[in-house]
Amino acid sequence: MQVDERLTLAIYVPQKIERSQDYLVDNSVRLFAFPQSKEPGTSSRLSLPTKMNYRLYCDENLFQLFEGQRANTWIFIGRRASDDTAYRNTEDRGDRRRQRQATLDAGQNFDCRVSVALNKFSQGLQRHIGRVNRNGVLAAVSSTSCPVRYIGLILQ
Repeated sequence: MQVDERLTLAIYVPQKIERSQDYLVDNSVRLFAFPQSKEPGTSSRLSLPTKMNYRLYCDENLFQLFEGQRANTWIFIGRRASDDTAYRNTEDRGDRRRQRQATLDAGQNFDCRVSVALNKFSQGLQRHIGRVNRNGVLAAVSSTSCPVRYIGLILQ
């Protein structure tokens, strides 16, 4: 997932995840950070495995990676309701779909939003990039249904 022009993140989940269940992944999931700009003292890439007791949950509206309990979430990707005031009263389905896509392209609406705790990678990365909190997802590539195997996102 490309968080902004300065950071790309990747998640590798080597096993299939059952839908709508907390799944114990322990240390098998790998997370990668690729900062595009470098601050003195930062690496060109960071790679971390998850730790023991890490769990993953996904369904059609949510992807969540957390340690032990959901309050310790590291990565959160979720669908949000869109502001449909621009196309709510449009009768034709095709026109409504085109108007909705125009709000997505303009950055007014997003199908999904993501939050990532960058301090889990390193304090330097978090200080350099800043917060990734409810950033809008512009495009996504994944399996059409959970079990999730690979997720790729481009974020604004």
